[in-house]
Amino acid sequence: SANFLLIKLPDSKFVYNRLLMKGILVRNFLKDDILSNHIRVSIGTREENNIFLQEFLSILEERSC
Repeated sequence: SANFLLIKLPDSKFVYNRLLMKGILVRNFLKDDILSNHIRVSIGTREENNIFLQEFLSILEERSC
């Protein structure tokens, strides 16, 4: 049980930067040897989660991750 999601991605730096450009702040681990290809997303309100999911899926489609 946790209040965040840890998401493994082929290009976490790209996804992190695109989310940041859209005003969505997530945690990156670019300097961590084990978690460098992950982002951490905190659970928010239903509305915040829906906005994140919409933007996240759009970014994945754009990048074909």
